Amino acid sequence: MNQEIAKDLKVIIMKNGIEITLEGEKLERFENALQELGGQHRLIKIEGRSLNTAELVGIFYPDDLEELYMRKRGMWKCGKGRWHQKNEDCHCYRPLGH
Repeated sequence: MNQEIAKDLKVIIMKNGIEITLEGEKLERFENALQELGGQHRLIKIEGRSLNTAELVGIFYPDDLEELYMRKRGMWKCGKGRWHQKNEDCHCYRPLGH
């Protein structure tokens, strides 16, 4: 996948757990429509769906969700940015002389 496309990808999360992935112009149109509402709640049409903005949790990057799912599975991320199983000791960093 092209790095430029992946960076323009976001996921809309709804309170009922539905996740809708958008990119490019579709994402931009959706975000602009939300801004135009100025905090008011309405139904917005996107990709053949009608979304109630009152049910919107947020718009996130795929990496944000990946980290959330890893934590929900009991994993943790060390200072080196590597994921470990719950209760697993991290050996990613060893000071010199140890």
